[in-house]
Amino acid sequence: MLVESALLAVCFMFAVGMLTARLIGVVGRARMANMLVGPGHGVTRGFLLYAGPAAAIGMVGGGRRGTGGALANTSMATKVMLSLGAGLYEELVFRVVLVSVIAFIATRIFRWRPFIGGLTAVVLSALIFSAFHYVGPYGDVLRLDSFVFRFIGGLAFSTVYVLRGFGIVAWTHTLYDLLVLAT
Repeated sequence: MLVESALLAVCFMFAVGMLTARLIGVVGRARMANMLVGPGHGVTRGFLLYAGPAAAIGMVGGGRRGTGGALANTSMATKVMLSLGAGLYEELVFRVVLVSVIAFIATRIFRWRPFIGGLTAVVLSALIFSAFHYVGPYGDVLRLDSFVFRFIGGLAFSTVYVLRGFGIVAWTHTLYDLLVLAT
């Protein structure tokens, strides 16, 4: 599980960011390279950092309201705790509960085919997952690039949940967050 989750986390770290960049129209090799390994100013590293722990305060590139970038100054132990919390709680809420409830409603109440119900559950849960990051006093400022990034990440995590289950997706999310916070 750990090896599979680690490989998925590394793949997500690059694939989700690059897909987001293509979808929102970022063009040019130099700009893309700067986004992936840039100096960490503004949106340059934002695509990799947007999907960090939901409980994190002051995400680099995302900028939670009123926090002033406090995450950059936290200890590694705090970053590990935040990554574990996000990996477990976000996956429990947005994948286990939300995907399962939406799939149940789609297939049992609306009588949709399992594939269509599952696909609907994956897409809707990813939209809700992304939107959730902008709610409340600690929510991020709504921006197209961060919303798209989180939506694509939500699609990826939901797909892993449907295909591989809670354990793999929880570890993948946790390890992804650790990779992002360590860079």
